[in-house]
Amino acid sequence: MASHLSDAPVAADNLYVVAIGKAACSMALGADDAFGIAGHQGKALLLIGRDDCAAPLNSFASVQTLISSHPLPDQRSLAAGDALVHFLEQAPATAEFVFLLSGGASALVEVLADGVILSDLQRANHWLLGSGLPIQTINQVRRCLSKIKGGKLLANLRGRVCRVLLISDVMGDDPGMIGSGLLTPPSDARVDLTAVPEWLQSLCAANTDAPNGLVETSIIARNGDAVEAIVAYATKQGFTVTVAPEMLGGDVETAAGHIAGVVLNADPGLYLWGGETTVQLPDTPGRGGRNQHLGLLLAQHMKGRAGITLMCVGTDGSDGNSDDTGTIVDGGTVARGHAHGGNVDNAIRRFDSGGFLALSGDLVNTGPTGTNVMDLVMVVVEHVDA
Repeated sequence: MASHLSDAPVAADNLYVVAIGKAACSMALGADDAFGIAGHQGKALLLIGRDDCAAPLNSFASVQTLISSHPLPDQRSLAAGDALVHFLEQAPATAEFVFLLSGGASALVEVLADGVILSDLQRANHWLLGSGLPIQTINQVRRCLSKIKGGKLLANLRGRVCRVLLISDVMGDDPGMIGSGLLTPPSDARVDLTAVPEWLQSLCAANTDAPNGLVETSIIARNGDAVEAIVAYATKQGFTVTVAPEMLGGDVETAAGHIAGVVLNADPGLYLWGGETTVQLPDTPGRGGRNQHLGLLLAQHMKGRAGITLMCVGTDGSDGNSDDTGTIVDGGTVARGHAHGGNVDNAIRRFDSGGFLALSGDLVNTGPTGTNVMDLVMVVVEHVDA
Protein backbone atom coordinates (compact mmCIF):
# COMPACT_ATOMS: atom_id res chain seq x y z
CA MET A 1 0.00 0.00 0.00
CA ALA A 2 2.67 2.49 1.03
CA SER A 3 4.63 1.77 -2.17
CA HIS A 4 1.67 2.91 -4.28
CA LEU A 5 1.46 6.16 -2.33
CA SER A 6 5.11 7.02 -1.76
CA ASP A 7 5.54 8.55 -5.22
CA ALA A 8 2.20 10.34 -5.20
CA PRO A 9 2.58 14.10 -5.73
CA VAL A 10 0.62 15.36 -2.73
CA ALA A 11 0.82 18.45 -0.61
CA ALA A 12 2.88 18.44 2.57
CA ASP A 13 -0.06 20.02 4.38
CA ASN A 14 -3.81 20.11 3.82
CA LEU A 15 -3.84 16.41 2.91
CA TYR A 16 -7.15 14.68 3.64
CA VAL A 17 -7.30 10.87 3.38
CA VAL A 18 -10.50 8.81 3.33
CA ALA A 19 -10.40 5.01 3.74
CA ILE A 20 -13.66 3.07 3.33
CA GLY A 21 -14.31 -0.67 2.97
CA LYS A 22 -13.31 -4.08 4.24
CA ALA A 23 -9.65 -3.18 3.64
CA ALA A 24 -9.96 0.31 5.13
CA CYS A 25 -7.81 -0.40 8.18
CA SER A 26 -4.86 -1.91 6.32
CA MET A 27 -5.07 0.75 3.60
CA ALA A 28 -5.16 3.52 6.21
CA LEU A 29 -2.07 2.14 7.92
CA GLY A 30 -0.31 2.14 4.56
CA ALA A 31 -1.32 5.74 4.01
CA ASP A 32 0.05 6.71 7.41
CA ASP A 33 3.34 4.99 6.56
CA ALA A 34 3.54 6.99 3.33
CA PHE A 35 2.31 10.38 4.51
CA GLY A 36 2.75 10.49 8.29
CA ILE A 37 -0.84 11.50 8.95
CA ALA A 38 -1.13 10.53 12.60
CA GLY A 39 -0.30 13.44 14.86
CA HIS A 40 0.23 15.89 11.97
CA GLN A 41 -1.87 19.03 12.35
CA GLY A 42 -2.01 19.70 8.61
CA LYS A 43 -3.28 16.25 7.67
CA ALA A 44 -6.44 14.30 8.47
CA LEU A 45 -7.73 10.76 8.02
CA LEU A 46 -11.33 9.51 8.04
CA LEU A 47 -11.55 5.72 8.34
CA ILE A 48 -14.90 3.92 7.86
CA GLY A 49 -14.73 0.16 8.39
CA ARG A 50 -16.28 -2.88 10.02
CA ASP A 51 -16.23 -3.71 13.70
CA ASP A 52 -13.07 -5.79 13.17
CA CYS A 53 -11.03 -2.61 12.56
CA ALA A 54 -7.89 -2.45 14.64
CA ALA A 55 -7.29 0.83 16.41
CA PRO A 56 -3.55 1.67 16.19
CA LEU A 57 -4.31 5.16 14.85
CA ASN A 58 -7.35 6.00 16.96
CA SER A 59 -5.45 7.87 19.67
CA PHE A 60 -4.49 10.67 17.28
CA ALA A 61 -6.67 13.77 16.96
CA SER A 62 -6.03 13.85 13.21
CA VAL A 63 -7.66 10.41 12.76
CA GLN A 64 -11.40 9.77 12.96
CA THR A 65 -12.53 6.13 12.91
CA LEU A 66 -16.16 5.11 12.42
CA ILE A 67 -17.40 1.54 12.81
CA SER A 68 -20.24 0.84 10.42
CA SER A 69 -22.45 -2.04 9.28
CA HIS A 70 -21.89 -4.80 6.73
CA PRO A 71 -23.34 -6.58 4.74
CA LEU A 72 -26.64 -4.82 5.48
CA PRO A 73 -26.58 -1.05 6.11
CA ASP A 74 -28.03 0.40 9.28
CA GLN A 75 -28.13 3.74 11.10
CA ARG A 76 -24.34 3.61 11.45
CA SER A 77 -24.06 3.63 7.65
CA LEU A 78 -26.06 6.85 7.50
CA ALA A 79 -23.98 8.38 10.29
CA ALA A 80 -20.85 7.45 8.35
CA GLY A 81 -22.30 9.09 5.24
CA ASP A 82 -22.97 12.30 7.15
CA ALA A 83 -19.44 12.21 8.57
CA LEU A 84 -17.96 11.69 5.11
CA VAL A 85 -19.81 14.66 3.63
CA HIS A 86 -18.83 16.83 6.62
CA PHE A 87 -15.18 15.74 6.30
CA LEU A 88 -15.13 16.90 2.68
CA GLU A 89 -17.13 20.07 3.22
CA GLN A 90 -15.06 21.37 6.14
CA ALA A 91 -11.71 20.80 4.37
CA PRO A 92 -10.14 24.02 3.05
CA ALA A 93 -10.24 25.08 -0.58
CA THR A 94 -6.55 24.15 -0.88
CA ALA A 95 -7.07 20.61 0.43
CA GLU A 96 -5.92 17.62 -1.56
CA PHE A 97 -7.71 14.30 -1.12
CA VAL A 98 -6.65 10.66 -1.35
CA PHE A 99 -9.46 8.08 -1.27
CA LEU A 100 -8.65 4.45 -0.40
CA LEU A 101 -11.65 2.33 -1.37
CA SER A 102 -12.37 -1.39 -1.20
CA GLY A 103 -15.31 -3.75 -1.35
CA GLY A 104 -17.93 -3.37 1.35
CA ALA A 105 -18.12 0.40 1.02
CA SER A 106 -21.62 0.09 -0.48
CA ALA A 107 -23.08 -0.92 2.89
CA LEU A 108 -20.65 0.91 5.16
CA VAL A 109 -21.43 4.46 4.03
CA GLU A 110 -24.60 6.04 2.66
CA VAL A 111 -26.45 9.30 2.16
CA LEU A 112 -29.98 8.48 1.11
CA ALA A 113 -31.59 9.97 -1.98
CA ASP A 114 -34.62 12.18 -1.47
CA GLY A 115 -37.72 10.13 -0.72
CA VAL A 116 -35.75 7.06 0.45
CA ILE A 117 -35.67 6.08 4.14
CA LEU A 118 -33.47 3.61 5.99
CA SER A 119 -36.06 0.83 5.99
CA ASP A 120 -36.33 1.18 2.20
CA LEU A 121 -32.57 0.83 1.88
CA GLN A 122 -32.45 -2.20 4.16
CA ARG A 123 -35.32 -3.91 2.36
CA ALA A 124 -33.67 -3.23 -1.00
CA ASN A 125 -30.29 -4.56 0.09
CA HIS A 126 -31.82 -7.66 1.67
CA TRP A 127 -33.61 -8.43 -1.58
CA LEU A 128 -30.59 -7.64 -3.77
CA LEU A 129 -28.16 -9.81 -1.80
CA GLY A 130 -30.40 -12.84 -2.18
CA SER A 131 -31.54 -12.13 -5.72
CA GLY A 132 -28.83 -13.96 -7.63
CA LEU A 133 -28.28 -10.85 -9.76
CA PRO A 134 -24.70 -9.95 -10.76
CA ILE A 135 -22.95 -7.25 -8.77
CA GLN A 136 -23.13 -4.92 -11.77
CA THR A 137 -26.94 -4.92 -11.62
CA ILE A 138 -27.00 -4.74 -7.82
CA ASN A 139 -24.80 -1.66 -7.83
CA GLN A 140 -26.90 -0.04 -10.55
CA VAL A 141 -29.88 -0.22 -8.22
CA ARG A 142 -27.86 0.93 -5.19
CA ARG A 143 -26.82 4.06 -7.09
CA CYS A 144 -30.47 5.01 -7.58
CA LEU A 145 -31.07 5.07 -3.83
CA SER A 146 -28.04 7.19 -2.97
CA LYS A 147 -26.84 10.79 -3.03
CA ILE A 148 -23.17 9.74 -3.05
CA LYS A 149 -22.85 6.52 -5.06
CA GLY A 150 -22.26 6.36 -8.81
CA GLY A 151 -19.87 9.30 -8.71
CA LYS A 152 -22.31 11.62 -6.96
CA LEU A 153 -19.79 12.28 -4.19
CA LEU A 154 -17.77 14.25 -6.75
CA ALA A 155 -20.03 17.23 -6.09
CA ASN A 156 -18.71 17.45 -2.53
CA LEU A 157 -15.11 17.73 -3.75
CA ARG A 158 -15.95 21.05 -5.42
CA GLY A 159 -13.16 20.65 -7.95
CA ARG A 160 -10.38 20.04 -5.42
CA VAL A 161 -7.51 17.67 -6.25
CA CYS A 162 -8.33 14.01 -5.59
CA ARG A 163 -6.65 10.67 -6.20
CA VAL A 164 -8.45 7.34 -5.76
CA LEU A 165 -6.74 4.01 -5.03
CA LEU A 166 -8.91 0.89 -5.08
CA ILE A 167 -8.73 -2.77 -4.16
CA SER A 168 -11.02 -4.50 -6.63
CA ASP A 169 -13.64 -7.03 -5.56
CA VAL A 170 -15.46 -7.13 -8.90
CA MET A 171 -14.84 -8.94 -12.16
CA GLY A 172 -13.43 -6.63 -14.78
CA ASP A 173 -12.04 -4.26 -12.12
CA ASP A 174 -14.43 -1.46 -13.08
CA PRO A 175 -13.85 1.42 -10.60
CA GLY A 176 -17.51 2.36 -10.98
CA MET A 177 -18.52 -0.99 -9.47
CA ILE A 178 -16.16 -1.06 -6.48
CA GLY A 179 -18.11 0.19 -3.48
CA SER A 180 -20.78 1.38 -5.94
CA GLY A 181 -18.38 3.95 -7.39
CA LEU A 182 -18.43 6.81 -4.90
CA LEU A 183 -16.17 8.93 -7.14
CA THR A 184 -16.61 7.18 -10.48
CA PRO A 185 -19.67 7.93 -12.61
CA PRO A 186 -21.02 4.81 -14.35
CA SER A 187 -19.96 4.27 -17.94
CA ASP A 188 -23.63 3.70 -18.72
CA ALA A 189 -26.03 5.62 -16.49
CA ARG A 190 -29.07 3.71 -17.71
CA VAL A 191 -30.52 1.38 -15.10
CA ASP A 192 -32.11 -1.89 -16.19
CA LEU A 193 -34.96 -2.47 -13.76
CA THR A 194 -36.64 -5.37 -15.53
CA ALA A 195 -35.31 -7.94 -13.05
CA VAL A 196 -36.34 -6.08 -9.88
CA PRO A 197 -39.76 -5.98 -8.19
CA GLU A 198 -42.14 -3.07 -8.70
CA TRP A 199 -41.65 -1.61 -5.21
CA LEU A 200 -37.93 -1.31 -5.91
CA GLN A 201 -38.52 0.09 -9.39
CA SER A 202 -40.63 2.86 -7.86
CA LEU A 203 -37.84 3.77 -5.42
CA CYS A 204 -35.36 4.01 -8.27
CA ALA A 205 -37.56 5.88 -10.73
CA ALA A 206 -36.90 9.38 -9.39
CA ASN A 207 -33.18 8.99 -8.71
CA THR A 208 -31.35 8.25 -11.96
CA ASP A 209 -29.36 11.47 -12.54
CA ALA A 210 -25.75 10.90 -13.57
CA PRO A 211 -23.01 13.22 -12.24
CA ASN A 212 -20.15 14.77 -14.14
CA GLY A 213 -16.49 14.84 -13.18
CA LEU A 214 -13.28 12.86 -13.28
CA VAL A 215 -10.56 11.99 -10.77
CA GLU A 216 -7.31 10.03 -11.07
CA THR A 217 -8.09 6.38 -10.31
CA SER A 218 -5.76 3.39 -9.84
CA ILE A 219 -6.47 -0.28 -9.10
CA ILE A 220 -3.75 -1.43 -6.70
CA ALA A 221 -4.89 -5.02 -6.01
CA ARG A 222 -7.24 -7.48 -7.70
CA ASN A 223 -8.21 -11.15 -7.71
CA GLY A 224 -5.57 -11.90 -10.32
CA ASP A 225 -2.86 -10.81 -7.89
CA ALA A 226 -4.03 -13.39 -5.35
CA VAL A 227 -4.14 -16.07 -8.04
CA GLU A 228 -0.62 -15.21 -9.20
CA ALA A 229 0.68 -15.38 -5.63
CA ILE A 230 -0.85 -18.83 -5.14
CA VAL A 231 0.62 -20.06 -8.43
CA ALA A 232 4.09 -18.83 -7.45
CA TYR A 233 3.94 -20.45 -4.01
CA ALA A 234 2.42 -23.73 -5.17
CA THR A 235 4.93 -24.06 -7.99
CA LYS A 236 7.78 -23.71 -5.50
CA GLN A 237 6.16 -26.51 -3.48
CA GLY A 238 6.32 -28.78 -6.51
CA PHE A 239 2.69 -28.63 -7.68
CA THR A 240 1.67 -28.65 -11.29
CA VAL A 241 -0.74 -25.71 -11.34
CA THR A 242 -3.65 -25.21 -13.72
CA VAL A 243 -5.44 -21.85 -13.62
CA ALA A 244 -8.95 -21.75 -15.08
CA PRO A 245 -8.97 -19.72 -18.31
CA GLU A 246 -12.12 -17.87 -17.25
CA MET A 247 -13.02 -16.32 -13.92
CA LEU A 248 -15.48 -18.09 -11.66
CA GLY A 249 -18.91 -16.50 -11.91
CA GLY A 250 -22.62 -16.99 -12.44
CA ASP A 251 -25.02 -19.29 -10.64
CA VAL A 252 -23.38 -21.31 -7.86
CA GLU A 253 -24.92 -24.65 -8.91
CA THR A 254 -23.77 -24.20 -12.50
CA ALA A 255 -20.29 -23.29 -11.25
CA ALA A 256 -20.18 -26.39 -9.04
CA GLY A 257 -21.06 -28.61 -11.98
CA HIS A 258 -18.34 -27.02 -14.10
CA ILE A 259 -15.64 -27.41 -11.44
CA ALA A 260 -16.64 -31.01 -10.76
CA GLY A 261 -16.44 -31.76 -14.47
CA VAL A 262 -12.86 -30.50 -14.53
CA VAL A 263 -11.44 -32.10 -11.39
CA LEU A 264 -13.19 -35.46 -11.01
CA ASN A 265 -11.08 -37.03 -13.74
CA ALA A 266 -8.15 -34.64 -13.72
CA ASP A 267 -4.45 -35.43 -13.56
CA PRO A 268 -2.69 -34.82 -10.23
CA GLY A 269 -1.99 -31.18 -9.49
CA LEU A 270 -3.49 -27.96 -8.17
CA TYR A 271 -6.49 -26.49 -9.99
CA LEU A 272 -7.32 -22.87 -9.30
CA TRP A 273 -10.29 -20.54 -9.89
CA GLY A 274 -10.80 -16.92 -8.87
CA GLY A 275 -14.01 -14.91 -9.03
CA GLU A 276 -17.42 -14.85 -7.40
CA THR A 277 -20.60 -16.89 -7.85
CA THR A 278 -24.18 -15.74 -7.30
CA VAL A 279 -26.89 -17.35 -5.15
CA GLN A 280 -30.67 -17.05 -5.01
CA LEU A 281 -31.60 -17.24 -1.34
CA PRO A 282 -34.92 -18.22 0.25
CA ASP A 283 -36.63 -15.76 2.58
CA THR A 284 -35.04 -17.35 5.64
CA PRO A 285 -31.71 -18.93 4.67
CA GLY A 286 -29.67 -20.91 7.14
CA ARG A 287 -26.04 -20.43 8.04
CA GLY A 288 -23.40 -19.88 5.39
CA GLY A 289 -22.54 -18.06 2.21
CA ARG A 290 -21.74 -18.65 -1.44
CA ASN A 291 -18.36 -20.27 -0.72
CA GLN A 292 -19.74 -22.73 1.81
CA HIS A 293 -22.64 -23.49 -0.52
CA LEU A 294 -20.30 -24.06 -3.46
CA GLY A 295 -18.11 -26.28 -1.31
CA LEU A 296 -21.02 -28.41 -0.12
CA LEU A 297 -22.35 -28.80 -3.66
CA LEU A 298 -18.91 -29.99 -4.73
CA ALA A 299 -18.70 -32.32 -1.72
CA GLN A 300 -21.81 -34.01 -3.10
CA HIS A 301 -20.15 -34.38 -6.48
CA MET A 302 -17.04 -35.85 -4.81
CA LYS A 303 -18.89 -38.11 -2.37
CA GLY A 304 -16.85 -41.22 -1.69
CA ARG A 305 -13.98 -40.16 -3.95
CA ALA A 306 -10.45 -40.38 -2.60
CA GLY A 307 -7.59 -38.11 -3.56
CA ILE A 308 -9.45 -34.82 -4.08
CA THR A 309 -9.43 -31.97 -1.55
CA LEU A 310 -11.12 -28.67 -2.32
CA MET A 311 -11.12 -25.26 -0.65
CA CYS A 312 -13.63 -22.45 -1.32
CA VAL A 313 -12.90 -19.21 0.55
CA GLY A 314 -13.58 -15.49 0.54
CA THR A 315 -10.40 -13.44 0.54
CA ASP A 316 -11.89 -10.99 3.06
CA GLY A 317 -12.20 -13.72 5.69
CA SER A 318 -16.00 -13.87 5.74
CA ASP A 319 -18.73 -15.64 3.81
CA GLY A 320 -22.41 -14.74 3.70
CA ASN A 321 -24.18 -14.37 7.04
CA SER A 322 -21.51 -16.32 8.92
CA ASP A 323 -18.16 -15.41 10.44
CA ASP A 324 -16.54 -18.29 8.58
CA THR A 325 -14.19 -17.76 5.66
CA GLY A 326 -15.38 -20.78 3.69
CA THR A 327 -14.72 -24.49 3.68
CA ILE A 328 -12.31 -27.31 2.88
CA VAL A 329 -14.14 -30.44 1.68
CA ASP A 330 -13.25 -33.87 0.38
CA GLY A 331 -14.88 -37.15 -0.56
CA GLY A 332 -15.72 -37.87 3.08
CA THR A 333 -17.47 -34.59 3.90
CA VAL A 334 -21.00 -35.83 3.25
CA ALA A 335 -20.49 -39.02 5.28
CA ARG A 336 -19.01 -37.10 8.22
CA GLY A 337 -21.91 -34.66 8.26
CA HIS A 338 -24.49 -37.45 8.11
CA ALA A 339 -22.71 -39.28 10.93
CA HIS A 340 -23.31 -36.25 13.15
CA GLY A 341 -27.00 -35.90 12.30
CA GLY A 342 -26.88 -33.71 9.21
CA ASN A 343 -28.80 -34.09 5.95
CA VAL A 344 -26.92 -32.73 2.96
CA ASP A 345 -29.97 -32.45 0.69
CA ASN A 346 -31.89 -30.45 3.30
CA ALA A 347 -28.88 -28.25 3.98
CA ILE A 348 -28.49 -27.40 0.31
CA ARG A 349 -32.20 -26.76 -0.16
CA ARG A 350 -32.38 -24.48 2.90
CA PHE A 351 -29.05 -22.79 2.13
CA ASP A 352 -27.77 -24.05 5.46
CA SER A 353 -24.43 -25.21 4.09
CA GLY A 354 -22.60 -23.74 7.06
CA GLY A 355 -24.72 -25.75 9.47
CA PHE A 356 -23.89 -29.01 7.69
CA LEU A 357 -20.20 -28.18 7.31
CA ALA A 358 -20.00 -27.40 11.03
CA LEU A 359 -21.23 -30.95 11.68
CA SER A 360 -18.73 -32.45 9.23
CA GLY A 361 -15.88 -30.39 10.70
CA ASP A 362 -15.02 -28.73 7.41
CA LEU A 363 -15.41 -25.00 8.04
CA VAL A 364 -12.51 -22.56 7.69
CA ASN A 365 -12.35 -19.52 9.96
CA THR A 366 -9.44 -17.11 9.54
CA GLY A 367 -10.99 -13.93 10.86
CA PRO A 368 -10.81 -10.68 8.87
CA THR A 369 -7.87 -10.59 6.45
CA GLY A 370 -7.65 -6.85 5.85
CA THR A 371 -8.28 -7.16 2.13
CA ASN A 372 -11.04 -8.17 -0.29
CA VAL A 373 -10.38 -9.45 -3.81
CA MET A 374 -13.38 -11.77 -4.29
CA ASP A 375 -13.21 -15.55 -3.82
CA LEU A 376 -10.79 -18.40 -4.49
CA VAL A 377 -11.37 -22.08 -5.23
CA MET A 378 -8.37 -24.40 -4.95
CA VAL A 379 -8.52 -28.12 -5.69
CA VAL A 380 -5.69 -30.54 -5.00
CA VAL A 381 -5.91 -33.76 -7.01
CA GLU A 382 -3.59 -36.52 -5.82
CA HIS A 383 -2.57 -39.74 -7.49
CA VAL A 384 -4.62 -42.63 -6.15
CA ASP A 385 -3.59 -46.23 -6.79
CA ALA A 386 -6.28 -48.26 -8.50
